[in-house]
Amino acid sequence: KFDAFCGTVGGATLGIYVVQTFLLEILVHSLSICLPVWKSCLVAPVLATAELFVCFGVVCLARRCKMTRRLFLGEK
Repeated sequence: KFDAFCGTVGGATLGIYVVQTFLLEILVHSLSICLPVWKSCLVAPVLATAELFVCFGVVCLARRCKMTRRLFLGEK
């Protein structure tokens, strides 16, 4: 079951990359988070995982519409 989920996420990597680029430039860039090294080692994987799920959700929503699927994700 986990392999199937990883395969599904792997099939959406182009869309995740595009969404992540916009997300990092618009939202996260404005948040200036300064943490000590030991806290950043704990927070960074949690934030990266959360960002992956948010980006994957946006890609799943974009796949529903034919025009966004074609223009945004490059799928037919």
